[in-house]
Amino acid sequence: MPASPSVSAVLAALTMATLAGNTALAQQMASAPADIPVIGDEDRPTISSSEPLPEINWDQVSFDAYDLTRSAKARELGRQVRGEGPVWNRTENTNGSANVTVKRSLRTTLDTKVGVDMVVAPSSAQTLPGAQQQASSGAAWASTALPSFGPWWDQASVDARLDPTAEQGRLATSVSKSLPLNDRISLTLQSGLGVNQSLASSSLGGASSHTIAADRSAKLSWQPTGTSVTAQSRLSAMDDRWLNSFAAEQSLFGGVSVRGTVSQTESGGHNQMVTAGFRRSW
Repeated sequence: MPASPSVSAVLAALTMATLAGNTALAQQMASAPADIPVIGDEDRPTISSSEPLPEINWDQVSFDAYDLTRSAKARELGRQVRGEGPVWNRTENTNGSANVTVKRSLRTTLDTKVGVDMVVAPSSAQTLPGAQQQASSGAAWASTALPSFGPWWDQASVDARLDPTAEQGRLATSVSKSLPLNDRISLTLQSGLGVNQSLASSSLGGASSHTIAADRSAKLSWQPTGTSVTAQSRLSAMDDRWLNSFAAEQSLFGGVSVRGTVSQTESGGHNQMVTAGFRRSW
């Protein structure tokens, strides 16, 4: 049924009033100043279009997903084991082989380093005709420096080495103590003890053998002239007796030094040796 004329007139009047109100509101918003605050935005920071946007720190999302499955203690231990990156060192030899050493420090309470010493043999194409092909070899090692302990030692370390090629393992410790006698002369005492373990069992099926290695020394240094005198003893693995040696070293110039040594041999004789050396750090 069509609406009555009175109803149609009322609807038309309401429509015209709504349009007029919207038009007036739009004009007021267009003419309003730009600095009128908006309710609820007092604490929201404003960024000018002329200022660069802050950089995103992506390190916050850089993590190992496997850590989500481990406890906090296991994650911390894993970070300590990873430690610093490995350090590589390669030295070329005249026969075509190369000595390669890789080591890294571990993030532990004590200063600990692990590494591998390798001899990389040349390829068959680099080997001279008729020469025997050299085999590559390697040994793993670990070293831990112990903190100084009052009057007993200034430096101490525990070292372990495993050489599969020589079928031998070694566990050793060494300590040293420096005693300044005056402003010119100092005395350094050093002592070491180690166990060499053979990894190869005997032909009769017996247990692997081991030997004890020990040494001790006293070094007297005179700073003004660069002269040092060292008395050393080492335990002979052949007949379990101490073999003594005496050495004197004199620094000359520019890192050049001369060293003379007299030492006992396991056969009961003496060895005499004079050597010259050059040392420089950079």
